[in-house]
Amino acid sequence: MSLEWLNGIKPQEYIGPPPLKDPINHEIANNIEEKRKVLVKNLLTNAAEVDDIPFDVPTIPGQYIPFPRIDMSDLEQAILKAGNTAPGADEIPTRILQVAWSIIKDFVLLLFRKCLELGHHPECFRLATTAIIPKPNKADYTNPRSYRPIALLSVLGKGLERLVAKKMSWLAIHYKTLASQQFGALPLRSSVDLTTCVTHDIESALKAGQKTTLLTMDVKGAFDAVLPGRLINRLREQGWPNNLVKWIQSFATNRYIKIRLDGETGPKTALNCGLPQGSPISPILFMLYIAPIFWMGNPMKRFGYADDIALLASSDCLQENCEVLQANMQEALDWGKSEGITFDPKKSELIHFYKGHRTLTDAPAVQTEGLRIETKPGPLRWLGVYFDRKLSFKSHVKILSAKALKVANALRSFNNTCRGIPPCFTRRVAIACALKKCYFASETWWPGRFRPKSSISNLKISNRVDGHLGLLNKVVLTCARATLPVYKTTNLAVLHEESKLRPAEIELNQTSQLFAVRTTRLDPYHPLRIRADLVKSGNRRLPSSRFARTIVALPPSEQVNPLAHPPWEQRETRAEAELRVVGPLGRSKAQAAKDFKTFYASIPRNDLQVFSDGSKSEGKDGATGGGYIVTQYDIEVARHAFSLGLNAEVFDAEATAATRGAAAALAQPSARFAKDLWIFLDNYEVTLRLGSHFNGSSQSVFDDFLDISRAWAQRPRLPHLPPGEIRIRWVPGHLNILGNEAADKAAKEGAALPPPSNPICTLASLKRLAKVNACKADTQLWNTISPQYYKDLLYTHTDNTILLSLKRATLSYILAIRSQHGDFAKYHARFKHTSALLLCSCGKRKTPLHLFFCKRGKAYSTLIKSPPSEAIPWLLSSPPGAIKLAEWLESTRFYQEICPRHTATI
Repeated sequence: MSLEWLNGIKPQEYIGPPPLKDPINHEIANNIEEKRKVLVKNLLTNAAEVDDIPFDVPTIPGQYIPFPRIDMSDLEQAILKAGNTAPGADEIPTRILQVAWSIIKDFVLLLFRKCLELGHHPECFRLATTAIIPKPNKADYTNPRSYRPIALLSVLGKGLERLVAKKMSWLAIHYKTLASQQFGALPLRSSVDLTTCVTHDIESALKAGQKTTLLTMDVKGAFDAVLPGRLINRLREQGWPNNLVKWIQSFATNRYIKIRLDGETGPKTALNCGLPQGSPISPILFMLYIAPIFWMGNPMKRFGYADDIALLASSDCLQENCEVLQANMQEALDWGKSEGITFDPKKSELIHFYKGHRTLTDAPAVQTEGLRIETKPGPLRWLGVYFDRKLSFKSHVKILSAKALKVANALRSFNNTCRGIPPCFTRRVAIACALKKCYFASETWWPGRFRPKSSISNLKISNRVDGHLGLLNKVVLTCARATLPVYKTTNLAVLHEESKLRPAEIELNQTSQLFAVRTTRLDPYHPLRIRADLVKSGNRRLPSSRFARTIVALPPSEQVNPLAHPPWEQRETRAEAELRVVGPLGRSKAQAAKDFKTFYASIPRNDLQVFSDGSKSEGKDGATGGGYIVTQYDIEVARHAFSLGLNAEVFDAEATAATRGAAAALAQPSARFAKDLWIFLDNYEVTLRLGSHFNGSSQSVFDDFLDISRAWAQRPRLPHLPPGEIRIRWVPGHLNILGNEAADKAAKEGAALPPPSNPICTLASLKRLAKVNACKADTQLWNTISPQYYKDLLYTHTDNTILLSLKRATLSYILAIRSQHGDFAKYHARFKHTSALLLCSCGKRKTPLHLFFCKRGKAYSTLIKSPPSEAIPWLLSSPPGAIKLAEWLESTRFYQEICPRHTATI
């Protein structure tokens, strides 16, 4: 019947865009040809009055930026690992290139190198099929500005553009070509970082008794407004090499498009300006084009993400703020006129921040060139965050929670207790599409439930976030109900526990802590890192902002610079590293140990050998330590154990032990008799990373090891000996290899030693602490609010989600037994279900534990032989037991045939 109904549905005919109205001459375009012309005129043409300039205008570069030569690893990263993007006019997808890669890779590398050397972008790469995509939630779709042109370019050409863009992004940060607060297509820089900086600056000003005003601006047309001649002039001024500038000139000129509209692709159309939306290099080129805006005035008061700009002013008077912003805006407008950049006045907004409950009736405005920008009722939206006057972010949470709740309810409509999307997949969708939406920018707005009242007392002040949490928890619980096949009356604590979706407060606290931890892994030029360093070095007794409170809460920690080394540096692949250190390579540990002993016997006895290890105490303190031994001529010449304290992980201890062991071996007088220095350790990940630059935890330790490696070749040695090198080898642990056992003993001794006087928390430990704190809070909450029937089952809190991989109907039976909300006589009597079937086919009343004692089901004899007092908690509380119970339920069809759910017929 259902198939006949589906077959009777006729597919809806495609309805193209409505007639377009030209905003300039107000003419109506009805047919496809006219629509194409209107779209090109309004979206792909620079509307500024200023003309372009010649490419050969003389410039004086402020510096010289060297551009590195590309190699095969760059090429494969840019093409093969970029995902299966939409092909351009040549219709060659990524998959075809992957299949043919072994044949074409050398030719492609040669092509790309010659393109950059000669400064030429092939013509076939400059032809784009432009798809016209409607922007969501626009009121008038007859306006061409309600559509976005997306250029579908050649996949091979985009590989070259992506390769160049990645290198230019790193170089733009390293050589400070862009202001520190201009974000976009740059590594480790997100819109949330920028909104957090803005919020911190506003709160700091309010704390100092000042008033703050925020003005937002938007570049009209963005990519399509770029004039090629002025772009090339800007790049030369910034110091980019001539061959790269010539290639960008070739990329940006003589471009052609074919507009795809209403299912039809039009003829080739030439473009005289603009950068293609859809090209990987367009974002960074646009940022370089408008870079001067962010160097004007006070760069620390200017914020930008792509074409969205914000100007900030703080003083004792709002009128003074508006005058400053008016001057700043006029400066930007004047610059834009000279460079062919226009700003969209309809998207400019203004908001004042000040203390007090009074709303100003005559708030000052910003006025320039006949444009008056006034404050409007309600919040100001910038980069997806809704700023209100008091920075309470109530509107932000309310708006995003409503959107997320709509998604969660739609997801819930797909499922019931018997049928629907598998719970594990439902949970993933709920997290990705609903929870991510409502938690967006929580790093910016979440202040914690309380804040300290003063620095000399333990008193705390409420941040009044109960309303925020109420809205967010409603979304979380709706997602939990969508995920779990449970009855509507199920306990709320059970919903959180069984879906493994934490309450909003715990999730927000963890997000906030991890965001603070992230500031320790940002380059020194990052504005968040700059503000975090100022907070740490400041003399304020009380933190001035919610961001400052999270930074102050961090223990003294290491600083990692992930951009310290260029990403295109030659590095061995993981497979090459595994061969170098002779990893497991498919062998058993016993075989690997046997092979190592054979190899170790072949090492020249005059070579120095270091066995190192790290250890973490299994006690409550969790202290970490390391140790090493140094041998030569089968004699132990050095041994040391050390403690890293509570704020380090085994990974850090292993790396530190290997580095200190290498340093001790280098310092030995007998090092002049050795050719090579051998490092043996059983931590495989550390073994692979030693000897190369590392951008993670204990970065300075890995850099020290590299310095020792270089120093080894320069050490004093006997005349007949070559420089030698440091060789690293993995050793299987705990398999009676003497050196490894001795190092393990030293490491355990180190973990038991008193911690250092000024311990530094490593990055790995900071991340672990944030996760541990969230787990502790979750466990403590469950122990407080868990229902009595879960306690009777001896159920303990767990983060294991394996049960969610069960079939929806099977999981519903297990959850009904656990929660006691299901097809049971007591449940039906409680809610007065008069038509429910209360008896099993065996004649007994339905109870949650009836399945174990049912004479027809015989679970007590076939499922498990243990006594009920042991069997029932194991089957219902432990993941392995629940999996076994699920298999039994499916094989016996207990709830379908023996104890069915169906109601009695009347």
